[in-house]
Amino acid sequence: MAQLLLVEDDRTLASAEKKLLERRGFSVTIAENGEKAYELLENGLQPDLILMDYHLGSGLDGVKTAELIQLQWDIPIVYLSADTDQEYLKKIEQSASYSFVLKSSSVDILEVSIKMALKLHEAQKKAAEKDRLYHQLYATMHQGVLYYDSEGRIIEANPAAVQILGFSRDQLIGIQQLPPNWKTIQLDGTIIQEEERPVSVTLRTGKTINNFIMGIYRTDQEQYRWLSIDTLLLDESFAPYKIVSTLDDITDRIHLEQELENLFNQMHNGFALHKIILDDQGKPVDYRFLKVNHAFERLTGLSAKDIVGKRVLEVLPNTESYWIETYGKVALTGETITFQNYSSELNRYYEVSAYRPAPKQFAVIISDITDRKLAEAALQGAYQEKATLLKELQHRVKNSFAMIESMVQLAADSYASEEINQALKEIQFRVNAVSQL
Repeated sequence: MAQLLLVEDDRTLASAEKKLLERRGFSVTIAENGEKAYELLENGLQPDLILMDYHLGSGLDGVKTAELIQLQWDIPIVYLSADTDQEYLKKIEQSASYSFVLKSSSVDILEVSIKMALKLHEAQKKAAEKDRLYHQLYATMHQGVLYYDSEGRIIEANPAAVQILGFSRDQLIGIQQLPPNWKTIQLDGTIIQEEERPVSVTLRTGKTINNFIMGIYRTDQEQYRWLSIDTLLLDESFAPYKIVSTLDDITDRIHLEQELENLFNQMHNGFALHKIILDDQGKPVDYRFLKVNHAFERLTGLSAKDIVGKRVLEVLPNTESYWIETYGKVALTGETITFQNYSSELNRYYEVSAYRPAPKQFAVIISDITDRKLAEAALQGAYQEKATLLKELQHRVKNSFAMIESMVQLAADSYASEEINQALKEIQFRVNAVSQL
């Protein structure tokens, strides 16, 4: 049930209107003048809507009463009057009212006007709450926001933008985009000219810019702050705003990425990131180089500028199938594999650890083990040569012992003395025993 405050100086009319409205389901409190209405509100009355007569006798009139009430309370007001004088109507129009109803109108029209005013007030409350939340977010968000007019001048900046750019709000308001004397660079150190800056591009072409990375030199910090910038062209309903630009300070992320890149390039082991290429049946048939470090270039003799973005069979057409099959297994199953193998294209032996950093990708960490493999092969050759030599020596020694044994036997056969024969047989036994070792 809606609670109404009826401000009417005519007691008879007020009583009649109260009865009619109560029959329509409203709860009605009467105040005979503006002062009484104000007193009731101060004492805690909380009506959902006020029905305000314009003429309230010798005290405050309806418009003045409404103005005083709305300074302190957010209550919708519908004016009631039998007077259609243009001067009165103009005052009512200029006040913050929700409707005007002639006293001669039917109760049905009055009821509809009340319900429409209540709905409008509720909608305005919701809109005001959204606006409050938006401004709270705008003021407290970590992302910088700048609004530009059609000439490219900054006309609004939130606190985060002020902090990111290192200027006060008053210094920013009215300047032409970013001043031409500000040093702005790309990640590779290339100077970004004024006409290349995101706001200039959007203002000139109407195109939306997303994630434009730009370094702005902060003289107070004597370093570049790295920003990710988005710009959007606004339609005429946002006038005088023409472009909104958001700024994310990504300096810490850029510094971390640069440190990781330095570490990446200073690795002693080669590193390469690839994407596996499948045929229509899902079988690995090739792979593409996505990124390599300096060590990979040194260990393979392949230059990053010549291979990144290309397929291995473009770069090394005779690559053995086992490389593609092994890497395909890693990229498709996620299994981590460490193995050693020979590349005939590069004429080198490599020890490889391969893993999957993302679906259909594989990364490898490689080391050149060619010298070790050659040393192992040389050692194996020396071992085989030594084994052959020892076998030959053993054969010759056995032959020599067999010859000695035969000579002792001949000598024993030529003597008749039993004592000599016994001594020669002892010698023959010992020579035979030694030859068996």
